[in-house]
Parts: sequence; structure tokens; C-alpha cells
Amino acid sequence: EDAGFVEVRAPDEHRLRVAHRLLDQLAEQTLAPELAERHAALARAVGGAGTLELELTPAGTPARLVRVESDAEGILVERPLDEVSPPGPGERLALARGSYVLVCGEAPGPVVRVPFLLERNEQERVRLALPPRIPHGMAYVPAGTPLIGGADGRFRKLSLEGFFVDLHEVTLAEWREFLAANGAPAAAIPYVGRTPMLDAQLEPGWFRDYPLQLEGPVFGVTPAAVEAYCAWRSAGSELSFSLPSEAEWEYAIRGADGRSYPWGDRFDPARCNTELAPSKRPDESWWAAVGRFPADRGPFGLLDGAGNVAEYTSSRYGRGGARDSVVIKGGAFSTKQGELAAVSFRQAVGPDSYSPSVGFRVIARPRR
Repeated sequence: EDAGFVEVRAPDEHRLRVAHRLLDQLAEQTLAPELAERHAALARAVGGAGTLELELTPAGTPARLVRVESDAEGILVERPLDEVSPPGPGERLALARGSYVLVCGEAPGPVVRVPFLLERNEQERVRLALPPRIPHGMAYVPAGTPLIGGADGRFRKLSLEGFFVDLHEVTLAEWREFLAANGAPAAAIPYVGRTPMLDAQLEPGWFRDYPLQLEGPVFGVTPAAVEAYCAWRSAGSELSFSLPSEAEWEYAIRGADGRSYPWGDRFDPARCNTELAPSKRPDESWWAAVGRFPADRGPFGLLDGAGNVAEYTSSRYGRGGARDSVVIKGGAFSTKQGELAAVSFRQAVGPDSYSPSVGFRVIARPRR
């Protein structure tokens, strides 16, 4: 039952990074040479180097390497390794264990970020064929083996195929286009005016008086309605659109290293749209325009993974009476505790449910 799990506790990852840095400083500044050498040998054994192999298509694609390190506040910071050249064909590059990002390609062509976690004595093979183009408003998440899970302190490494993904949650404006294309009035927006939820569960006029932004996330839609949206977006396209699985959502939001939040290992209420955010304007007591909190950003550039609205996935909860329920991920404007905005946190909703705090984003793959 535990096959494939890696025993790493998410809250301890930040402490581990800090401890390694302090040990290095202590060895350099205070230890006698012979003790420093012993420390270095121990560090190599415990946190020893791994190797990186890289194969890019088309050949000659420019690439640069970035090291991901935690600062004193638990925020992950990317530090370019300008002195290190990525390996060429048939070469291996020795790297210290840790979290990295390969940035492949250059503007105005497609640029793809490849996050990877290098474990002790591990060999990382990156084989990437750059897509000819990346659809507007999307990022490309390449195939990888990210750490998935972590809510109980345990992760599992999964092999996932590459996909495109929306940089932000689907907006009310985008949903209105879908409604208009399918015969609904162009001004119709779910949850406003005559909707089942408003008529049956809320006081009349409550949402009509609330200031909505077309740049804000769509909400109050059922999983079935989302499937219809994906079918509409796929029609006539070379891509097939769908909801991400739970694992795909986690990979897209936080990359490969199992961080607790899109930005690092500690919750910061100022970085995302939850009930705890100190910088919200009076008209933002609920939804905010997508991207309004730019610090709520992961390694692929996706926004609002920890706030604004929680997001549907294609996965089912798979436990007891909730076996047919849909897994939703991410924090929302109504989230009252930081741990409930963690990437690993999962909730279940009924297959016919809709909520003011749940929206979605989609992924896409080339049609086969």
C-alpha cells in the first residue's frame, strides 16, 4: 500500500535547507581543517551530489540553470547559476542535491521551464521537445516526476506527461463567451440574476448588489457545465481541453519539489486572496481579478493557486461515501486557515454541486 511513497515531511523541508546552510557556514568559519574535512565527507554522504543529463529538441536550444533556495522566511527564491553551463548531448553534470529549474528556449520563441528535484546520488534525465508554440494565456508543463501529496507528510513520485495549462482561472468574461456561443444571452453570468442557487438558497438580490468583475474567476458552475465548456473550447481546435487530474493540478501549481505553497514552505497571507489577506480592498471581500495577487505564483507562472477560488479537478475522492465526489484543490477567498490553502490539501464536493468559492482552470494536449 505504501509503495512509491517518499518519506519527506513538507514542514521540515524548510528547516532542512536552513540546517544545511548553517552547517556549511559553521564548517567554513569555526572548525579546524581536519574537522571541516570530516564535515565535508559527511555532507557528501548525507546530501551528496546527483547528476543531470539533458537532451533538447531542436538541438542547440539555449538553456540556463537556476537553483531554488529558501530564504529566512520560507520563501523559495530562484538564483541563476550563471557559472554553470547545462550539460551537452552525452554529458553529465554533477549538482548538489536540491531543487532546480531549467529554463529552455528564448523569446520570442517558446520558453519552457523544467523544475526538477535532485535527490542524493540521483540521476536526473531531462528530455524535452519544445512545443512549436504555446497557446496564449497558457504555460507548458513538461513531462516530469514530481512529488505529489504531502498532506500526511508522505509524498509519492509520479511520472506525468506534458500538457498546456491556463495561467489563471477561467474568468467570468471567458465564461460569458461560452454562454453566448451556446445560445445564452451575452450578458448572462452564472450566479447572477436567475440561477438555481440564487433562487433556492440565497436572499433575492444578494448577488445582484455585489460588485462583480468580468476579470474575476467564474464560480457557481457544476462539473457537468465545466465539461461542456471544455468541449466547446476543444471544438475546431488542434488541442483537446479538460480539467486537470489532482496530480496534474499539484504539479502545475508547485512544480516538482513538494513545496507546501506555490511560493514556498510557509503560508504568507499577504500573497494570496484568502480571508486572511491584509491588503484586500472593500470591493474585494470576495473575488478578485485573476492575477490581482501576483505573489501567488508557482514555478510555471500559474497564478492564484492558493487563493481566489478553489478549483475543480477531474479526480474522484475515492473514500467511503464520498467515492463519487469530485476533488477540488487550492485555497479560496473564504479560506480562514493557512493550512487549508496548501497545495496538498484536498476537499470533496458532490458531482452536481456548485459554490461561490469554486471555479476552475483547464489543461490541454494535442489531439491524438
